[in-house]
Amino acid sequence: RDAVSRLFVLAHMYDSGWRLRPIQADAIATFLATGRLFAPVGVGHGKTLIVFLCAEIQWRRAQQARQGAARVIWLFPSSVAHQHITLDLPWARARVGLSIPFIDLSKLEPGERTAIAAFQTGGCFAVPYGLLSHSRSSELLDAIRPSLVIADECQHLQNAHAARTKRLLRACRK
Repeated sequence: RDAVSRLFVLAHMYDSGWRLRPIQADAIATFLATGRLFAPVGVGHGKTLIVFLCAEIQWRRAQQARQGAARVIWLFPSSVAHQHITLDLPWARARVGLSIPFIDLSKLEPGERTAIAAFQTGGCFAVPYGLLSHSRSSELLDAIRPSLVIADECQHLQNAHAARTKRLLRACRK
């Protein structure tokens, strides 16, 4: 577990004694080993930092393999968009090494979202689940072309007949 912390925690934070929580380190070790992760982590136990680090790992792997930039889509409930982007992300950047750009698509108009996703060479596209319910979200998913899908609070995709679930599954098959 300490080895995983050493890989990602910024040196000054590591030297001051800050480490990933055991559940976070275990989740990241699993993602490092398999490239996949199902992490039923409780509220307040560090899921969001796991999300950020999985996106970072995907980013680093794409760069190391010279495959271009990784294109990660991070789905989360609309109710936490502000918290994730304005509070959690800066907090995480102060503690762990995150070089992947995070692109917040939550407050943009549909055409703007699609244009930015198509233009951006890579990064982690922050997309609230509510955006997938709109008819133009298929265009957005096509523009993102995700190499990794991170579904935070994945119960929002539990209905296989829901439009957002169908759109996401269609995009993943491409």
